[in-house]
Amino acid sequence: MKTKFLIIALATFSAIFLTACFGNEKEDDDALQPEPQEVNADTVLDNRIFNEAVTSLNSKRCGEIKASAKKEECATVISSLALIDKAVQQKDKTVCKQITLERYAESCSAGVNQAIADSQREETALKEAQQQEKLAEEIFKSKDVEKCDELKDNYKISCKENILNALAVEKLDKTICEKHGEKEKVEQCKKLVEANQ
Repeated sequence: MKTKFLIIALATFSAIFLTACFGNEKEDDDALQPEPQEVNADTVLDNRIFNEAVTSLNSKRCGEIKASAKKEECATVISSLALIDKAVQQKDKTVCKQITLERYAESCSAGVNQAIADSQREETALKEAQQQEKLAEEIFKSKDVEKCDELKDNYKISCKENILNALAVEKLDKTICEKHGEKEKVEQCKKLVEANQ
């Protein structure tokens, strides 16, 4: 009888112990899973206001959001986007350090890097254009068409056209116009000569 009682007690204890273990395991699993957001009229409206506020960068709209976590996220996102814009415009990575959201801070740094690179390319292109223009002026004064080959792309083409036209008008010689090669440019050159005769 004692043995039977002992077996029943052991079985009951094991059942209680296993239930407790599996119950805790389920609770641990539940703790790892984020709670699904309840979809109702308020969450739908909150999401819509959030999207509109972020799209227009209007932080005042965040105050219309009912859920406090969503309201706070809205303000943080808008603040981060504004800081990204400021950092990119000023080409200043230190502004990015004010951003608390990690991905936004990374995006800010990348944006500043791109803005700096673009600015350097523009500056280089401007300097090159200025050099080409200065050289083109010097070559035009020399009236040496062959020197136009020192120029690049459109500067070279324009240089040759301008010198040939100037020489043809200066000498009132339509035969110089033939050096253009292209029929339309030859005709334009001849008209210039005629206009100055």
